[in-house]
Amino acid sequence: TYDWSKDKAGRAFLYAAARYGVEDLIGFVNSAPAEWKTNGRSCGGYLKAENEQDFAKYVADVTDHFAKQGVKFDYISPFNEPTNSFDSCGQEGMLVDVPQRDDIVRALGAEQRTRGQRTGIIADESTSTVKFNDEVPRWIDEPGTAQYVDKLAHHTYDNPSDANRAKVYETSKSVG
Repeated sequence: TYDWSKDKAGRAFLYAAARYGVEDLIGFVNSAPAEWKTNGRSCGGYLKAENEQDFAKYVADVTDHFAKQGVKFDYISPFNEPTNSFDSCGQEGMLVDVPQRDDIVRALGAEQRTRGQRTGIIADESTSTVKFNDEVPRWIDEPGTAQYVDKLAHHTYDNPSDANRAKVYETSKSVG
């Protein structure tokens, strides 16, 4: 079951952003529902492999719900900072190891295609340019994955040098 009344302030900002025509309205997931994770919590742990399809349906359900409310996400990011477990529980989060990222992207992309959703997928929201450059080619090159990725994204918590920023461009270009 879904409780659509949660996070009233967050929903107010979301509806305002949609109403004002914010370009590139992006939804992102910090954590899969706790019951699908290895530790049963919304912080720390991993998404259990047997729940990847459930997770894809969940993300697509949320996207559908908000579309019916007049909020069309341009993009959805299925995981945030996948190398950080957030096990201190300062915020919701989960680890998503490199070999699972492509599985999640493919599951979500296939679910979206089945539903006729037009929301693009952004991945992988790495915590740093170094991790982005190392990890993106390792998961996006898995067969059937790249077709579902519309945008690549990373965070710059590592305060990257110009050389590392340039490498992000090269990495992105090399994976299409």
